Amino acid sequence: MAVPAPTAADPARGIAWLAEQLANNTRPTVLTVPAPLAPAERLVTAAGDDTVVVWETPDGNVYAGVGVAAEATAQGTGRFDAVKTQAIEIFSSLSLRSQGDGAPSPRLIGGFAFAPGSADVAPWQGFGDARFWLPRFAYSKTGDRAWFSLALNGHETTEIRKGLAQRAGRLLEGLNSEASHGEAPSRVPTAFTGDDAHLWCKSVERILRAIDQGQCKKVVTARRQELRFDEALSPLEALYTLSKTSFSCTRFAFRTTGSTFLGATPERLIQKQGLNLVTEALAGSTRSGDQQLAADLRNSQKESEEHGHVVSAIVGSLGSRCSQLTYPEAPEFRELRDILHLRTPIAGELAQPTHILELVDELHPTPAVGGVPTPGAMTWISENEQSARGWYAAPVGWFDAEGDGEFVVALRSGVVEERCAHLYAGAGIVRGSLPENEFRETQLKLGALLAALGVKTES
Repeated sequence: MAVPAPTAADPARGIAWLAEQLANNTRPTVLTVPAPLAPAERLVTAAGDDTVVVWETPDGNVYAGVGVAAEATAQGTGRFDAVKTQAIEIFSSLSLRSQGDGAPSPRLIGGFAFAPGSADVAPWQGFGDARFWLPRFAYSKTGDRAWFSLALNGHETTEIRKGLAQRAGRLLEGLNSEASHGEAPSRVPTAFTGDDAHLWCKSVERILRAIDQGQCKKVVTARRQELRFDEALSPLEALYTLSKTSFSCTRFAFRTTGSTFLGATPERLIQKQGLNLVTEALAGSTRSGDQQLAADLRNSQKESEEHGHVVSAIVGSLGSRCSQLTYPEAPEFRELRDILHLRTPIAGELAQPTHILELVDELHPTPAVGGVPTPGAMTWISENEQSARGWYAAPVGWFDAEGDGEFVVALRSGVVEERCAHLYAGAGIVRGSLPENEFRETQLKLGALLAALGVKTES
């Protein structure tokens, strides 16, 4: 007897339909049913030690995943193409079954390291040069509609499928619960360590000498701050806090092998649907909330030069691929809670169908996170930064079988372990930069993550 079609208001029917499909399915399949509107954290609360992904855009679109049905991984300089090849194989094998119209397409979600090999050391073990997951269980919300999906890889035994049906039921019921997370409580770290501030400022001085000697025009140098606590940290509390304090940013979290990389970034790298794409240049910054500082930012030759490098690089990378590319002559402001950026929105139409990973490969690293010229800046970063960047300042995001998707630059981010957090921030160094000012800028950028962990900072 067929199970009645499930609805978002009746998860029991969805559970019954999933159980029926699981009992009779032995091939790679994604099963999707309507789900109630709920915060992403409700799905991942019951994840246990499983892999977890969370993605939430400023306009309220949500995607969360638990577990792994399939994954694409790669190492080395050919990682973008290798992930694309594996993804094509994964997507081509999938059969899709859903209840109701408008169910979302399956997606792979994950990210890349800033540079090959930069995620090989602590705290980045398990992330790798490139790693993308097809979550076993996924929740997605767009507008006023939400969906729950269960992915099978075709290798599940009858007993495993029974267990998946039971777990899917618990997760669907959890989405309908009233469980919620609060903001992180106030905490005082027991230890502050990480990259030495004096050495970091000295490295800025070396960059300035290299610029004066004509070796480069810009280098973005990052630093790491490590905090230790006497109690376990909750990545979900940090994510919830970021949803309140950084609501104009894209929130993300990736948990694997006991570590969670999370953040709230203001910078989109690329979004693509069909032939249409949007991106942006985000570079040049000052403290927010001060009209004089804003005016100084707009009129600063140094900041304009830094911003112009990013615009030129993005336009240069995409120009040959697009039949048209539009952007304003002058940047606008992008204001966050603690920091004000110069921003130039860029939109384009591709001349021919192109997978988003090809565009990510073309764009990364932009001068906003690397420097100018790119090869020299990347060499300087590799040879001089005190800590490996891992996935910090790298492309993270998602894509579907059509090669559409969205990637952001993983800024305002860090790795949370049991009782330790590793936070990252950087500053673009150009002619006229002052080491102490650049250090203060990194302090501003660290503020969002410190607040998300419950650590008070000086205003």
